[in-house]
Amino acid sequence: MSSAPEKTSQKKKIQANEPFNDVQSSDTIFRTSDGIDFYIHRVVLFLASPFFRDMFSLPQPPSSDTTKPIIVITESSKVLDPLLRFCYPVDYPKFPDNNYDTLALIGDTLEAALKYQLTVATKILRGHLRIFSKDHPLHAYAIACRLQLEEEASETISGASYIQEMSNISAGVYYRLIQFV
Repeated sequence: MSSAPEKTSQKKKIQANEPFNDVQSSDTIFRTSDGIDFYIHRVVLFLASPFFRDMFSLPQPPSSDTTKPIIVITESSKVLDPLLRFCYPVDYPKFPDNNYDTLALIGDTLEAALKYQLTVATKILRGHLRIFSKDHPLHAYAIACRLQLEEEASETISGASYIQEMSNISAGVYYRLIQFV
């Protein structure tokens, strides 16, 4: 993440969906890796996460009254939107489609929740990983191993068969897989 003062440019800025498009009351902008601006309220994230509490407690560079700090993050808007919905007083995100793309989104969002120490989001997303593992056990297993979630890794693999993603796992992960099966 990096911070830069907001600059006006000729290029039209792309804003996130509601409630992350509130230019007036927000006090910070998160800019995602795909260039979407999320207008956020520090106090919400301060309360939701020790990571953000520490980050927002650090001295901030001086800025004019007309600009908001822009924090560039590595996550995409597809990951940040559901992640922030776990923090804000809005409906939690839904992951209705039981397919590989949705499971990959759950994995990426869970990775960000762990990174930013969002306890509620982490707990809920771990539950989603378990639910999706019934239809996609090896995909869920690979995600659990990537995120070092041993409990989920051991629970996800019943009834599994080979998938292409297995070519990307280490010998140690494969060994643990054999032990679980």
